[in-house]
Amino acid sequence: MKIDIISYKLPEHTPSPKQECGWVALHDSKAVGWNSLIFESYDTIKFANAFVEEKYRGRGIYKMLWDERWEYCLKNFKGWKVISYCLPTTLQFYKDKGFTEKYTSTLVESTI
Repeated sequence: MKIDIISYKLPEHTPSPKQECGWVALHDSKAVGWNSLIFESYDTIKFANAFVEEKYRGRGIYKMLWDERWEYCLKNFKGWKVISYCLPTTLQFYKDKGFTEKYTSTLVESTI
């Protein structure tokens, strides 16, 4: 299966706080996954939204998107801090890149 990764809204200059950009995984011109980042300040990037459609999971698409975002940051933002919240299933991706686990949180839900 051929997957293409395309970027959107990558800043051409110093990014502004709250500016967002990202990457989309395409299969036969259909978006099957995406991720993004947000420039929290002038020296902090927050890895945000990441998703792969259920029927495309287990094929390395999440890793392709993660690596594309990570390489972009390494190339363009040396010395910046990168922060992220992640699920237990993706925590190892972050640890493998040198991230330190700071704290955990639990999703809670209620129907009202």
